[in-house]
Amino acid sequence: CFDISPVSYLNELDNSAVLIKHESLHNWAEAKDNPTKHATSLATTFALSWKRLVDEEKDALPKRIFRACGYCAPNISIPKKLLDELADVSDKSLYRALGRLSELGLIEPTDTGPRLHPLMAEFAQLLDRDAKDKILPDLANAMIKLTTRALESGLPRPMSILSEHLTAVALAAGKDELQTTGGLWNNLASYQQILADYKGAKKLFERALKIDEQVYGKDHPRVAIDVNNLGNVLQALGE
Repeated sequence: CFDISPVSYLNELDNSAVLIKHESLHNWAEAKDNPTKHATSLATTFALSWKRLVDEEKDALPKRIFRACGYCAPNISIPKKLLDELADVSDKSLYRALGRLSELGLIEPTDTGPRLHPLMAEFAQLLDRDAKDKILPDLANAMIKLTTRALESGLPRPMSILSEHLTAVALAAGKDELQTTGGLWNNLASYQQILADYKGAKKLFERALKIDEQVYGKDHPRVAIDVNNLGNVLQALGE
């Protein structure tokens, strides 16, 4: 039992950099208080399912998909078209991979795509950070391609089902300092512009511009595009 109030405990969880490593979720029971003697670390419990993906050929795709899903927004269904863009496999192979993850309890299937609990998403990210073939760069590229096509429609709906996942991937890409980070924020800004949220779009375009200037230099064509996008929003704001 922790000598802490529920409110204080929730605040601790909110401020934890890696929630799954919080002491209350890591070996929370003393041996003398654990009659079954099983591991009481949540990450270790998740790993029991993960370690059942042992077939190098059949389980390679489920492993990549699970690690990718970890970077998407938790508790929100991940559109199949994003996984299609990422995996570039047949529908049959993709559904088989999702079925494998579902039977192991690693994802929750829904009618609109799989979703992950926040703690499971953190576990997936930890796995990817330790992997030799990290999935985040491929996911970021797939997200840019998919959201660019959605933006070209000029309609908000194609982007609405992707926007929260786009935000989550952009944040993760920023932490890893990926070259594509500015492009992710730029596409999110363009979505805000479609919604006529010009102040929100301005803030995101400025963020994309700052990142791309650092990555490419101020004279790069990518930066010129960012400046043009920001200029259009400033004009809409009367600035």
